[in-house]
This record gives sequence, C-alpha cells and structure tokens, in this order.
Amino acid sequence: MPETDDTQGPLRFNVYGRFLIELRREGDAWIAYRVDGEGRRRRDNSTVIPPDLPEGKVASYLDDIFHEWAKPGDVVTRV
Repeated sequence: MPETDDTQGPLRFNVYGRFLIELRREGDAWIAYRVDGEGRRRRDNSTVIPPDLPEGKVASYLDDIFHEWAKPGDVVTRV
C-alpha cells in the first residue's frame, strides 16, 4: 500500500463548474480522483500531475490540461 502524506489533506478543484478533481499526495506522486455530486471518489488515471509540481501551481496546471472544456472566462478554482 503506498504511503500517503495527508498532512495538509487533499486538494479539491472545481474544473469550470463541470466536475471536481481531488488530488492527494501518495509518496512522491500526485494521485487524482474525480468526485461525483454525492461526494464519492473514483481514481482518475487519465489525469496525471507531475510529481514535482508545487501545490501552488496545481490550479494553473489543471487549467492547462483541461482548457478544451472551458468557456470564455472560466477558471479552475480550489474549493
């Protein structure tokens, strides 16, 4: 079982009002989960975050990889 570092807890992001992504540090990696409307999580292997990406740059990175879903003025926000 991978070591989990949740000292600061998971990070949740609202991606353009379309879906929620939750990120957790497990060892040296960011692990992504999609969160449904009832709060259930499922692993999202299609969302890969570089392991060395600092927490403060995650929202910008998510905006880069999901920009095709955006409408003018949409932003990825931490929730």
